[in-house]
Amino acid sequence: MLMNKKYIGIYTFGRVSGGHSEKRNSHRNSENVIELEGKLPAIIDVETFNLVQSQFTKHAPGSYTAKEIYYLSGLIHCGECGAAMSGSRVTSRGNKYSYYRCDHQQRNNSCGNARIKKDDIEKLVFDYVTERFSAENIPILTQSINQAIAESSKESIQELDALQHNKQDLTRKINNLVSAIEETGLNPIIKEKLAENQARLNEVENQIQQVSQRYAYRNMTSEQVTAILQSFSLKEKDPDEVRDILRTVIESVIVKQNEIEVIFRFALEWWRRSSSNPCPL
Repeated sequence: MLMNKKYIGIYTFGRVSGGHSEKRNSHRNSENVIELEGKLPAIIDVETFNLVQSQFTKHAPGSYTAKEIYYLSGLIHCGECGAAMSGSRVTSRGNKYSYYRCDHQQRNNSCGNARIKKDDIEKLVFDYVTERFSAENIPILTQSINQAIAESSKESIQELDALQHNKQDLTRKINNLVSAIEETGLNPIIKEKLAENQARLNEVENQIQQVSQRYAYRNMTSEQVTAILQSFSLKEKDPDEVRDILRTVIESVIVKQNEIEVIFRFALEWWRRSSSNPCPL
């Protein structure tokens, strides 16, 4: 009734096929339908009619049955048997309830861990992330990031030393081959060895450049940490953004019978993943 154009004075002819050979209420293609304006008295203005049609467009078929989003999929695991936990929906007395449930328990009932309500565990994780990234924890997070940078710098120094020694060794071999060419002339064997060592030297120099960039880390200020944490806020984010943020900052969510543990990723790791990162990590 709400889509019937008779109420705005349009008579529609040929929408329903006639004849006994046709199915009841069978419809023809739109090109065979004829609409005649002004043939009926209009009792609704066109603006109101079009506004109603726009509501049907917003709530297209299937929009109310869209697939439910399980934000912790891929992150949540059973703490009793180690299996992944998957989202599932249960219907009871006409009501639908959503849970995360241990895969082992769901498939063969081999785990005694109980299912947990989707809304409860997601709220707990969201609140915990918000709390950990609150302004009160900025000093702790800043210290954690800078400690990670310092540890990474130590590894970079060791790697850089090894690469420098490798570079010196390759340079020495290349110089010896050049001297051999000057004394005996260029032959295929020496030419091949020279090309191999030069290629290896180029690769080592590229690695030195990459490691040197990592070694050039600088300690983060509280202001920089605050800026990055603001980008990790879960407020006013669409579902895809929320899932991306959770996968950036969380390693896993472990659900035991009497305990839930949220394991965060290494501080330097989620700092590196941020698109608004002001440092060359």
